[in-house]
Amino acid sequence: MEKWLEEIHLWGRTCLNCGFFRTQPSLFCRDCEAAVWRESYNPQNLQISSGLRILGAKALFLWEQDRNRALSKLISHLKNGGPQVAYNHYGFLMAEFLKSDRKLDPNTWIIPIPPSKKRGKDHAWRLAEAVSRGTGFPLKPLLKRENTKGLSQKSLTRSARRRVRLVADEKITPSQSVVLIDDILTTGSTAISALQALGNPPQARLLTMAYRTLVAGTDLV
Repeated sequence: MEKWLEEIHLWGRTCLNCGFFRTQPSLFCRDCEAAVWRESYNPQNLQISSGLRILGAKALFLWEQDRNRALSKLISHLKNGGPQVAYNHYGFLMAEFLKSDRKLDPNTWIIPIPPSKKRGKDHAWRLAEAVSRGTGFPLKPLLKRENTKGLSQKSLTRSARRRVRLVADEKITPSQSVVLIDDILTTGSTAISALQALGNPPQARLLTMAYRTLVAGTDLV
């Protein structure tokens, strides 16, 4: 049934990159999908540093906006309301990263980083739903934003992004393992704000679809 519904959602869609009519759940044809993985797949771990705190992170793709044109088209498409089948596809791939970690606490919570304009289901939330289904870990939408005044992250300067503050509906216990979900990692300041809002749980990491490279503040390890 799920495969049948997938085909319905993809009916009439063409590859985002080349326009070919046989589109996969990735929103690319098979050849363009393979090319995206060759050019942009990220096998490495990331670290976000803030003072004495280092947050481990993982991204499916490394994204250089001017170089990775196909990936840029995908990210733009998803941010403008792409189909759920694509969010499921990439969310399940992100879930595989977590399932491959044998040290991960089986009681981990999946926490989406909230949208900048309003509280609700945006791209990060939709990815988080798929990650939750793919891992079996519960989805806990505990965070909301303050002081963005309806502005998108794209419209904010880097210094303004660093001032964005998140607040949590509740603090979590120090023993609770959490995975933060976001669509794009840039400076890492939003993830650090999320950690602070949750009470700085020691067992935390960030999982994201893409890391936008050539941005200071995030290091490959």
